[in-house]
Amino acid sequence: MVTATGIFSTIMFLVRLLVYTLIFIFFDDISNVLSSLFKSKRIASKLKKFAIDHDFPLLSNIVIQVREDKFIKIEHILFGNKYIYVINSKCYYGYLCANADDGKWLLYRKDKLIHLDNPLKINEKRVRILANLLDETMDNFVNVVFLSRPVVVSKMVVSKPGELILLEKNFARRIEKYEKKCVLNSFSSKSIEEATQKIYDYHLESMENFKKIENKSIIK
Repeated sequence: MVTATGIFSTIMFLVRLLVYTLIFIFFDDISNVLSSLFKSKRIASKLKKFAIDHDFPLLSNIVIQVREDKFIKIEHILFGNKYIYVINSKCYYGYLCANADDGKWLLYRKDKLIHLDNPLKINEKRVRILANLLDETMDNFVNVVFLSRPVVVSKMVVSKPGELILLEKNFARRIEKYEKKCVLNSFSSKSIEEATQKIYDYHLESMENFKKIENKSIIK
């Protein structure tokens, strides 16, 4: 005679079996989703460690007011000895074709082809705004797109100086190499400190204004 307890145990066993089967079938998808969910925290921790190890000031999640009701957000600004790196991180799932000159990047995800706005061109606007704010030449800045896991890059083309497309695993090595090959004069500690403080102060002012304005937007 089958008892209620036996029926319940059988149902629970079948449910667990179904869950394990689904996890096995969709393991890659689940892994990629989890990786994407924790992307921001993981990248922030990695950049913070790199900044501490190299004694490079780092500002994150900076808001800059560009017009009365328009604002931009900059994910990360890393102040190296030779350059100021404006970093935009992206987490894509699939196979990516990235060409710095193209208006769109191509992302192949299973049987889908997705056209993405070129993040380098979007981030270039932020670089120009920062250069204007600090009264610095564009030559002192590097426009960086940081590609986090789990993307697979099948093609990557960067055509001009001052632009970098970096995979997560190569970030530290490539930035170190970029600093070493620089022919520009090094920034002084004082100039870096002043630039960092100026941006942070403007960020605080922008945040105060952002809270006060009703019809506001953060633009690309």
